[in-house]
Amino acid sequence: MSGYLETPDKTAETIKDSWLRTVTWVMSMSVVVFSSGEEAGR
Repeated sequence: MSGYLETPDKTAETIKDSWLRTVTWVMSMSVVVFSSGEEAGR
């Protein structure tokens, strides 16, 4: 993975970082919602 994104641009790194954080948050939220939905469906 090294050398895949070789830009000294800090903005690109920040955007990538915030995007990763958002994706992680969305996925964890959907897991929580799915789990509670499964519990309620029983």
